[in-house]
Amino acid sequence: MKNRWIAGLCAAVSLPASLAAFYTWKIDEWDRADQLQQPGIPLLQPADWLWAILGSLLLFFFLYAFLTAVSEMPGIHPHGDPVSRRKSGVVMAAAWFPFLLAFYPAPGMNDTVYIMDYPVRACAQFPWAYSLTVGGAARLSEQMAGTREPAVFLIALLQMAAAAWALSWAVRRVSVTAGTRWGWALACYFALFPMVGNYAVAAVKDTGYGIALFLWMFFLRRTAGKEELDLRETAAMAGLLMAVMLLRNNGVLAGAVLAGAVLAGIKKKRLRTAAAAVLCITAAAAPPWVISHIYHQPPLFQEIAAVPIQQVGRVIAMEGTLDTKDRLFLEHLLPEEQWKSGYNPFTVDFIKWDSRFDREWLNSRRGEFLKLWMRVGADNPRLYAEGWMTETYAVWNLDPEEHQVQSRFGWALTDANTQSMIPENNDEAAAGGLPMPRRLSAFLIRWQFDGSRFLGAGLCLWLTVLAGLIMAARGKKRESIALLPILVNAATLLAATPASAVFRYSFIYVLALPVLLIWAFEENRQQEK
Repeated sequence: MKNRWIAGLCAAVSLPASLAAFYTWKIDEWDRADQLQQPGIPLLQPADWLWAILGSLLLFFFLYAFLTAVSEMPGIHPHGDPVSRRKSGVVMAAAWFPFLLAFYPAPGMNDTVYIMDYPVRACAQFPWAYSLTVGGAARLSEQMAGTREPAVFLIALLQMAAAAWALSWAVRRVSVTAGTRWGWALACYFALFPMVGNYAVAAVKDTGYGIALFLWMFFLRRTAGKEELDLRETAAMAGLLMAVMLLRNNGVLAGAVLAGAVLAGIKKKRLRTAAAAVLCITAAAAPPWVISHIYHQPPLFQEIAAVPIQQVGRVIAMEGTLDTKDRLFLEHLLPEEQWKSGYNPFTVDFIKWDSRFDREWLNSRRGEFLKLWMRVGADNPRLYAEGWMTETYAVWNLDPEEHQVQSRFGWALTDANTQSMIPENNDEAAAGGLPMPRRLSAFLIRWQFDGSRFLGAGLCLWLTVLAGLIMAARGKKRESIALLPILVNAATLLAATPASAVFRYSFIYVLALPVLLIWAFEENRQQEK
């Protein structure tokens, strides 16, 4: 029975993984040869399936042998006392703080600057609570001190402390079930790996969102198999729900899925848990609706419809089938020549942020656009599939490294640096405004900025799936629910990513993969305290 279960797991994963591997190779090759945007050359061809099926057979036998072997391996036994939260938290904060000083007031990106400049207007594009908090603090600081830098520094400092507190909690949980050595190994990873420290001190919302998803993994693992949630667990769920929903535009959708998973797993007192979830969802979703009506600034539909816009763009760029009525509609949205010249297979940003793109007109004609999108898709299914594959490419491919697109933050948000900040600065480093020995400052900036590199997001997704397979093969089917927050985040990116190569959307992998590796090889789990 166990071998049959492992065979079923291998069969379920081998074909999708083989397709991902084949099209990683093909898209990379075609991109280098500049063939992805040439009309008349289809990316998807019937012969591709032959290679994918052959690859899936090889992958099936490899996975079967691998999972059979690891299912019999001895597990990690807990030894020693749990790691002190205070000690591990202090170690992490102490390791990160010098880098915050080097980037004083904090590293960040142009989104942060826009939020500080226009906090209310930013609510149409970014999470409302984060926009109003950061923007309001920056304005208050500017009025009181004549500069926004103290507010930025305080926000980054509080975020750094919160990150140390949250990750020290995770370190303790791991040390309870895996032992002191693994707990301290994880603490040292969080403290010393440059990318973790970079996100901890950066003035960006993605840090909090990634940590919230990370804590959801522990919550789901801890409550797996429970018939009901007690009051403390219900409160913890509510807090994690709010954190996820208030730090990402699609956080309400992600939160609803996670809350649904909790409700599906319990059998008693569902009404109380459901009421808490509904209250949280309402509290997160209602304010932006109110703000948009008061200030007449509805959310930008182009953010929700990023993938459909990209698919339509591919039809235009590749000279697909498009009738006169639909062509005129799209011409009003953006001149056809700009559709073609701005089309990039890997991101829709060059189209939807074109100065001639009439986003207000699109906002007022959402229904018409969606009907057009379905009509055009019915006539061009292959081009739509190709458009989705290339737009979401970095989310699922097997490239070994991330693409260095908004994966790290090195631009210090001093008043001088933010006066004329442009999107290209998001991937560059600029020294902070705090007096510091030049060599020390240069070393700290170079160490953290240059060292903040990680595996590609798509490869991380498949490693997450592999960790889940190992858990299931080792008899931890119920505990594999801990993978759900990662998979939900990946699903939201597969459905609506504006630029899949932007790694900050996938920061959860940096925190989660080491923990998943430990969990996959743990022996029978002790009751966490």
